[in-house]
This record gives sequence, structure tokens and C-alpha cells, in this order.
Amino acid sequence: MSNIERFNEVAGRVFAALYENFPASTPLKIAELAGMDEAEVDNMFPRVPQEFRRAEAAITWLRDAGYIWIDDNQQLIVMARLTPKGLEALNSVPASIEPSTSIGDVLLSAVRSGSGDIARELVKEAFRASFRLLAT
Repeated sequence: MSNIERFNEVAGRVFAALYENFPASTPLKIAELAGMDEAEVDNMFPRVPQEFRRAEAAITWLRDAGYIWIDDNQQLIVMARLTPKGLEALNSVPASIEPSTSIGDVLLSAVRSGSGDIARELVKEAFRASFRLLAT
């Protein structure tokens, strides 16, 4: 899997969690977003696995790009919320999805069912939607 695909997978999990709990601040377990199990988390210090670093970097990028707000940042857990930009991207309804269903709703279902390929594509669509909004 490429870095972009890994990023989109983590972003999909982040967006799904924050969309489901909007507008509340939501705990994001970085190791869980990275697909790590408890044994890996218990043994990850002092060498932090690349998967964990990638998940951290994805969260940082989503914050820096204005999609999420970070309310609190602990070592393993980040408390986050969707920004208006993030919510707008997830509330958009692309032509390829049935008219009454938002990207956020479909993304939440895809993440819950373990459909990583669909979730990654929906993250790309959410980003495209937010860029279209910026252009108008």
C-alpha cells in the first residue's frame, strides 16, 4: 500500500469517528488508527513503529489543512473535532452517491464494515469536494 493510500485509510477512520460524534470532542487512539494491536503498543517504546508515526502525521496534516481541531494531545490519544471545513466536506453529496446520502454517512458505514478501499476513495472525494468549495 502506498503512503497516500495509508494516509487516506487513517483519514477515513478519523473522519468517521469525528463525524459520528459531531460536534463533541472525540478521543482518537493513534495506535488504533495505525492498525496496531495492544501487544505492539505495549512494546513500542523506545522505538516507535512507522505505522504509528504515519498515523500521527496524518492527524497533524488534517489539523494543519483545517479539517480537524485538536483539543488535547496526549502521547497516545488525541482529542479532536471536525472543523466547519471538515464537516462541509463530509456533508457534501457527490453525483456518484445516491442523492440523499452524504460522504460522511457512507464513509462511516465503510469504516464500520472494514471496507478500506471504499473508505480511501471516499476520503479522496471529500477532499475534492472541499477544494471545489474553496474554488467557488
